Amino acid sequence: MNEPEYILERIEAAFDNKKVRIINLATPMSVREVKAEHIGKLIQVEAIVITASIPDATIVEAVFTCPSCFTEIHEMQSGFELQPPLKCACGCRRGFKLQRDKSRRIDTQILQLQERPEELPPGEIPEPLTTILKESLIRSASPGDRIKVVGIVKAKPAKPGGLSDVKVLEANSIEVLNRNNVDVRLSEERIKQIVELSRQPNLEDILIESYCPSIYGWRHVKKAILRCIFGGVDKYKEGSFVRGWVNGMMTGDPGLAKTALLLFGKNVCQRGIYDTGRGVTGVGLTAALVKQDEKFVLAAGTLALGDRGNVFLDEFEKMNKEDREVIHVPMENGIIKVSKGGLNAMLNSRCGILAAMNPVDGRYNTSKTLLSNLRKKTEDFPDSLISRFDFIFIMVDEAKAEVDRAVAKRMLGLDSPNMSERIPLDLFRDYLSYSKHINPKIPTAIKEKMQEYYENRRQEMKTDITKIFTPRQLESIERLIEA
Repeated sequence: MNEPEYILERIEAAFDNKKVRIINLATPMSVREVKAEHIGKLIQVEAIVITASIPDATIVEAVFTCPSCFTEIHEMQSGFELQPPLKCACGCRRGFKLQRDKSRRIDTQILQLQERPEELPPGEIPEPLTTILKESLIRSASPGDRIKVVGIVKAKPAKPGGLSDVKVLEANSIEVLNRNNVDVRLSEERIKQIVELSRQPNLEDILIESYCPSIYGWRHVKKAILRCIFGGVDKYKEGSFVRGWVNGMMTGDPGLAKTALLLFGKNVCQRGIYDTGRGVTGVGLTAALVKQDEKFVLAAGTLALGDRGNVFLDEFEKMNKEDREVIHVPMENGIIKVSKGGLNAMLNSRCGILAAMNPVDGRYNTSKTLLSNLRKKTEDFPDSLISRFDFIFIMVDEAKAEVDRAVAKRMLGLDSPNMSERIPLDLFRDYLSYSKHINPKIPTAIKEKMQEYYENRRQEMKTDITKIFTPRQLESIERLIEA
């Protein structure tokens, strides 16, 4: 037994064998920082849950029967493999039979942790860390949750007889960080800078100018993207949930920096995840129940990993058919329902989605309608999916001499932009993170104007069947105003 385990046992014995949980141990470390030198030590790790197994019963006190004298031998188990007794009182040293019904067990669950996406160095592979939860800690976290774990690092043989060991974290306590809101840790000086910035009279222009400054123009698109990142306020209206996150989409001609706008958003968001429509997680965009070692494991996809953050999806038109059929509920209600083999699971996906896609003809055909540009067949992008987006921007490559000149100057570095009108990237990121704690309320006067606008648009539908304005669009306006 290592020293931390011994100390914990002595403490628990002093409190009548009650479980002792240690929280906020020290400065937390990432998964990448857990080294071989930490084996046998008590550490604190912050990470994101990738997969979670179904809880099992693990033997902690095995009962063996001697084949010679039939004496029952109680053997405590603390490793990763069953350890039979060395010998019996009668001198017998082998052939002990395990009495499974008489052995004492505890509930255990295995979580696969991974360093958080925003902490991953460019070009690096995310490093995993297996964590074992015992007894009252099981079911404390689900895939997609960002957690803080205090536990003891142990070594598990990679294969029998080998020299390599796998680091395993045996949890003592676990805390879910994103259960209600985004966790932000800022100094008082930084908060003061953020408040001063929020009082700038031309704040919106400064934010737009600071968003992806290498791309000239598209101010209205940047303005909408910022609203998608800021998001609105989640509400419960007489028992019904109304989402606060904003979903948006960009479509249009290639080469207009749609991907650059997505990648910049991923870099400035505290919890930003970039992915392609087809998904590279192996479980798609949502989640899946996969079978590992003869048992089902719940694995989180991109939307589950982006809970309480923003997900930036490129090549949205290449989305798998399976994801397209199940993405409706996550976009509107923030939950992912998974069913397989008689098992049902549900994960949170409360994240704003900003998607970019190319038209079906490669370039946007202005002589066709928006829906004709987005799909060849109705089942490709049904109306129910398109209605989940709060805004859709069409980006068409038009040759205008003045704009082309300004774009070329920006790309070639021939202009000298006023840097005083831009926010430093680190301050920009902290400003966005801090804003997640602000829950604005729309004044009554503006709500009355929204009501009048809604009534007028509904009346227009009587004379023009191509104009569709539903209560969902009214909720979209409410979210964009709050953002």
